[in-house]
Amino acid sequence: MSSELELLPATVFAPGPVTGPGVVAGELLGRVRAELPVIGELGEPEQFLVSAWLTGLRSARTRRAYAGDVVAWLGWLATRGTGALAAGRVHVDLWAATQLDAGAAESSVRRRLSALSSFYRYCAAHDLIGRVPTEGVARPAVDPDYTATVGLDRDQARALVAAADADTGAQALRTAAVVRLLLHNALRVDEACAADVADLDEDSGHRVLRVVRKGARKAKIPLTRPRWRPWRPTWPPGRSRPGWGSGGS
Repeated sequence: MSSELELLPATVFAPGPVTGPGVVAGELLGRVRAELPVIGELGEPEQFLVSAWLTGLRSARTRRAYAGDVVAWLGWLATRGTGALAAGRVHVDLWAATQLDAGAAESSVRRRLSALSSFYRYCAAHDLIGRVPTEGVARPAVDPDYTATVGLDRDQARALVAAADADTGAQALRTAAVVRLLLHNALRVDEACAADVADLDEDSGHRVLRVVRKGARKAKIPLTRPRWRPWRPTWPPGRSRPGWGSGGS
């Protein structure tokens, strides 16, 4: 057990029947381990601390990204004989420089530093550390108007849709719907994968798909006629089907 984590409740790690705070700790660990198995790479005290922090983050996407970032950070510290709460700014600066030297994208390092900052601000708020080690650390500059993602040209986009429509398997409708959502609505892959038939709806006579976007923002994605066709057979029973006539949008 890391010495700086011994200040956490002893009942969290005690063997035998679990009562009082141990019940909450067990529920907390079980919940986060089920969602984010990556924390299993940590020792139990570190798992508890990281789980408590992650539970306060409302976005599932943020929890997933930050969990991997902090687990990697704590592993890096462990190879240098430094505990989670003993790290200082010099460790953060060295860690960031090492990642950049290894070819990590500046945007990735910036996000990882954001994860560390969030983690240590949580620790400071609970009086586990006296100073946040990420304070003052320069984050790589990222151009918000630049992306390394390569887009499809018109012919490639048409070929992708044609290939999806040519699918004759049991998943044909799903393939056609997902490809259109990714291509025409610019949905993130996890947004499209999380969408379900129950998320189909209508708003003021328009067909929409309800999704949860980055930052846990709820949004209604309009489904125009070409994008709507694959969804028609799956429209939820008992719900009105807006615009299905020949003139529907």
